[in-house]
Amino acid sequence: MKTTKKEIDRVINSFDFLKTHEIMKALKWTYGHGQIPSLSEIKSVAQDLLVVACDKFNETQEDQQYSTGGFQVTVSHEEITLDFVAVSASVFS
Repeated sequence: MKTTKKEIDRVINSFDFLKTHEIMKALKWTYGHGQIPSLSEIKSVAQDLLVVACDKFNETQEDQQYSTGGFQVTVSHEEITLDFVAVSASVFS
């Protein structure tokens, strides 16, 4: 499987950036410039992350997972996932 710009656009168009922005404002979540990012800034961060993960997937054909700024992208042979993660926990045994 090769990921395409069309698939990235479908993910971007289905993601609720407005809700993400509201969460960031409520949590006073800032990026490096010390201010809560604008809606267009968070959309740009997510799109850039998707491009990086999909490009690496296309190169290696191995599952990829990248994260930054609260966003997490997972690319596999089955799907491309974009999440905004405010809280998480993992337990390894």
